[in-house]
Amino acid sequence: MCCQCDSDAVIAAAVQQVQDALNTSLAGIKTIMEALGVGEPSPASAWSQVDDGLNVANAALDSITLYVFRALCVSFPASKLILGHVR
Repeated sequence: MCCQCDSDAVIAAAVQQVQDALNTSLAGIKTIMEALGVGEPSPASAWSQVDDGLNVANAALDSITLYVFRALCVSFPASKLILGHVR
């Protein structure tokens, strides 16, 4: 596999993880809205579902950012001077 193909696969997997995590959060939001719509308290598990989904999405987006910065620093070593050392 070529370097570009590897990076495409890594980024595509992270994007899929973001989409799945946001769908998880959306399901939790729908549960909260349904409960509130009928005057019931929203379940704590739904709030946890929203929180967990957003945390996973954030981590996946961070991984994309770090992956791109690392690739940039490898491809353009002078960029380390601008971006700082990315581990």
